[in-house]
Amino acid sequence: MNALEVIGLSIKYDDVTAVSNVTFKLAPNQYCCLLGPSGCGKTSTLRAIAGHENVSEGDVLVDGQNVTDFPPARRPTSMMFQDYALFPHLTVLDNVGFALKIGGMSKTERHAVALDYLKKVQLDGFSNRLPAELSGGQQQRVALARALVTSPKLLLLDEPLSALDPFLRIDMRAELKAMQQSLGIPFVHVTHSQEEAMALSDVVIVMDGGQIQQAGSPREIYDTPANRFVAEFIGGHNVIESDRGLVSVKYSELQIHAEGQTNSEIERIEYLGQHLKVSVATSYGTLHAFTDDKAFLSLGMTVGDKCNTRWDPETEILLKN
Repeated sequence: MNALEVIGLSIKYDDVTAVSNVTFKLAPNQYCCLLGPSGCGKTSTLRAIAGHENVSEGDVLVDGQNVTDFPPARRPTSMMFQDYALFPHLTVLDNVGFALKIGGMSKTERHAVALDYLKKVQLDGFSNRLPAELSGGQQQRVALARALVTSPKLLLLDEPLSALDPFLRIDMRAELKAMQQSLGIPFVHVTHSQEEAMALSDVVIVMDGGQIQQAGSPREIYDTPANRFVAEFIGGHNVIESDRGLVSVKYSELQIHAEGQTNSEIERIEYLGQHLKVSVATSYGTLHAFTDDKAFLSLGMTVGDKCNTRWDPETEILLKN
């Protein structure tokens, strides 16, 4: 049985269609990222799964149960909001235990359960603090513990890392993945960050215009983008009109040489640590290459120099428009 099934999901506001015929399935242990630019429909899809958005057409099934018409409180799901939505006047312990209080659990019992979840996110020593006394990363972990305390069958996360600084974002990314694997329930995570989606996901669902453009593993998405949008949005791909039609050539496959017929000119050189990103003006427009810094510097070329740019035709990926 699939842990989550979204079948033909559409969301319409008067004459505007925000989400159109979205269909996907998740197994119990999968981490899924809904990836796309602002306005692509990813957050509306997440909110529909949670019950915070009315569904115009289609169904949402969690553990085989159709929950399409259920209010959020009746769904075996939990949602972690982008701004964490912690109660500023409640302690960390009472924030985590709030849903249990609403459910009628005694104070002693809910505090014990809440403390157990704070231990899972390594914050049991902060139980008596107020949210304002915590760092951004600590607040994020409190919100995660609060979302998990009701033992949901599915956790939904709306851009949970966007408010964190880059270094903390990487640390919390690892913690989220470890937590998901430990709990053994699927996470559905909305993000506009390609790096975040590629690092976290078992399944990446790339959306644009309210529709799924491609779904698959991070490697599948990167190695075989389905169309121009996916290739350009996921990054690392030159999209070129060739004799074969519309193709993608990865930055790593584009070769720059000093010898041979000069068909290009170096526009920009960026040092990115493990490699250089070299941008060249060609008859196809500006193309980009990832290259070893030592190998490139040995060519003795710099911005403004003429060069020869080529790639192996067998590395071309045929795209749909």
